[in-house]
Amino acid sequence: DHGEIVVSLLNDRPSANDFFNSSVLQEWTRATNVRLRLIRTQTLYGHLMSLERQDPTVTRRYFYSIKDISIGGRCRCNGHADVCVSRVDNPYKLKCECQHKTCGDNCEKCCENKVQKKWRQSKANMLFECEECNCNGHTDLCVYNETVDELGLSMDIHGKFDGGGVCKHCRDNTEGINCEKCKPLFYKPWDKMINQIDACQPCNCNDRRYTGNCAEGSGICECKQNYAAPHCNVCSFGYTDYPNCTPCPCNLNGTLGSICDPVDGICPCRPNFFGERCDECSAGFYNFPKCEHCYCNPIGATRDDCDKVTGDCMCKGNFAPPKCDKCASGYYDFPECRYCNCDPRGTQEQICNKTNGECICEEGFGGLRCDKCIPGYKDFPKCKPCGCSEFGSTNKICDISGKCSCSERYGGKTCESCSPGYYNYPQCFPCNCDRDGSVGLSCINGNCLCKPGFEGKHCDKCKPGFFNYPLCEACNCDPAGVTANFTGCGALSRPGELCECKPRVQGRMCNECRPLYWNLQQYNPHGCVDCNCYTPGVIGGIAECDDKNNGQCHCKMMVESRQCNTCVDGSYNLQESHVFGCTGIPCGLCSHKNGHLTKTWFMGTGKIYE
Repeated sequence: DHGEIVVSLLNDRPSANDFFNSSVLQEWTRATNVRLRLIRTQTLYGHLMSLERQDPTVTRRYFYSIKDISIGGRCRCNGHADVCVSRVDNPYKLKCECQHKTCGDNCEKCCENKVQKKWRQSKANMLFECEECNCNGHTDLCVYNETVDELGLSMDIHGKFDGGGVCKHCRDNTEGINCEKCKPLFYKPWDKMINQIDACQPCNCNDRRYTGNCAEGSGICECKQNYAAPHCNVCSFGYTDYPNCTPCPCNLNGTLGSICDPVDGICPCRPNFFGERCDECSAGFYNFPKCEHCYCNPIGATRDDCDKVTGDCMCKGNFAPPKCDKCASGYYDFPECRYCNCDPRGTQEQICNKTNGECICEEGFGGLRCDKCIPGYKDFPKCKPCGCSEFGSTNKICDISGKCSCSERYGGKTCESCSPGYYNYPQCFPCNCDRDGSVGLSCINGNCLCKPGFEGKHCDKCKPGFFNYPLCEACNCDPAGVTANFTGCGALSRPGELCECKPRVQGRMCNECRPLYWNLQQYNPHGCVDCNCYTPGVIGGIAECDDKNNGQCHCKMMVESRQCNTCVDGSYNLQESHVFGCTGIPCGLCSHKNGHLTKTWFMGTGKIYE
C-alpha cells in the first residue's frame, strides 16, 4: 500500500552525466505524449507467503489502484536560459527567459539584427552568444548569409572577417555587405570615417569630360575615355579637337609618326597599311591592325598577296596553304611536289611521305599503293577486320571472300559456329548422330533429328512398333501374303526378317508374288496361283506373268491371250522355235471382189481355197 514508482528517462543513457552538452540526448528526452502500460501485478511472492503464514490479507496485493500520476520535466532552452516562466497568452505553457541575445520560446534563434554569427546551442564546454552585425551605423537591419560566412566577406564588430551578417537598406549614400563603401557618384574624403553619417560626399563631377564618379579620398573626377587623366584637360591618344575630343580620322597604328589629322584629307600610311585613313592592310599583308607580311612562297603561290583575314596564300594545285611552302596532300618532294602514286581509298589524309613518296596506308590496307587489304582484313576498299573467331579459326587471316580458315569442328564464314555434326559453340562437342537413323549430321543441344521410326539422343535405335535396326521398318505385313502361323514382326528367329511369307509370296511386306505366280489372295494357303503361261508363246521361254496386269504372260509378237497360247489374227502355226511365235499369212493371197472374199487361207493347214 501507498507504494511509489519513480522512472527517470536519463538513467543509464549515454551522456546522462553531460546532458547540457549532448544535443542528441536533449532531443531524445523531448516527450510530447506519455503512455503508461499496466501489464501485470508484482506480488513479490505473496502467494507463497499466504501458505506459510496463513495471512489472508496477502491477496490484497493482487489488486492495485492509481492515486496520482506526476510527470516532471524541464524547459528546453538550448543552453541560453537558466529559468523558464509561464507565457502571457497561455499560463499552462512555459517559455525560456533567453540570454545571449537569443529569442524564441526555446531560445532557438538569434534576435533580430544579432545574426553576425550563425545560431547554435550554448554548451558548458562551448559557450555561444549571438552578435550584432557591423553596419557602421548606416542601417538597423541585417540577415545571415551562409555563403558570405564561408567566403569570409563580412567584418564583425571586432574588425575581423568572421561571420555571415549582411546589412540591408544602407543609408547615408553607402552600400556593401557592411555598408562600408560609398555609392557611385559619391566619395569618402580622407578626413572622414566610414561610420560617420556624412562620410560619403557628392563627387560634383558634372562636366561633360567626367563620368560622374571621383577618386576615393581626394575626390578627383574620373575622366571619360576620350579625355586624358588626371585633369581631363587634353584629349586621350586616338582622339583630337579638344574640348570635343572626337576620334581621330586616321588610324594611328597605320600612319607615319602617329599623325592624327589628315593632310588634304589623306593620312600618310606606313608601308604595310593602305587606304585614305590607313585602316586596312596593303597588298602582301594581312591581319589588320597588325598587318603582318604574307610571305607567300614564290614557287608554290600563284600571286604575292594573301587573304586579308586568314593570311592564306593562293597556291598552285600541288602546293598547300597557308604559305604554299610545302606539298599538298597527294604530292611529295618539295619544291617539285610530284604526284603520289597511291590509291586514295586506302591512304591516310596526307596520302604519302612528303620526302620519298612512300604511300601511308590506313589500318587494314597494304601494298605499294595501299590498294589491297592486308592479311586479317577483307572487302577492299573497306578493308574491315576479318573477324575470325578466336575459338574456331586457325589464324586471323581470311581469303578474298572473307572466309576464315576454321579448325576441325568449327564452321561459318568467321568460324563463329559449329560445323555440321557438332554443337554447343564454342566447345563444339560431337553430335555422334547415327547415319542410318538421323536426318543429316547436325543436332540441337546434342539431340539429333531422327528419321521416322528412329529414336534416342543419337537416333541409334528403333521406336516401339518398328523393327530390324538399322532399317527400323514399320510392321506393315500384307495379311494376304503372311503365313497362318505369323504372330507379328519381331517374333522371327532369323535376323533381318520382318514378315513370314507364304511359299509363293516374297517382299519385305510379303506383298508380292514370286516369279511364275500371280493373284495374291488371303484365302490361298500358297498365297499366289500359277501363271500357267504357254511356254512356246512367251518371250524367251520364261513363263512369268505380270501380277499387276491380271497375270498377263509376256507374249511373243504374233501371240496373244493371257497365257500366250493363241496366234493373232492373220497368223498361224504357233511354234516355240519361231521368234514371233506364229507364222504370218503371205500378202496378196486374200482379197475381196465386189465385197466378197475371193480366196481363203486355212490357218490350220496353210492352204488356199477359192
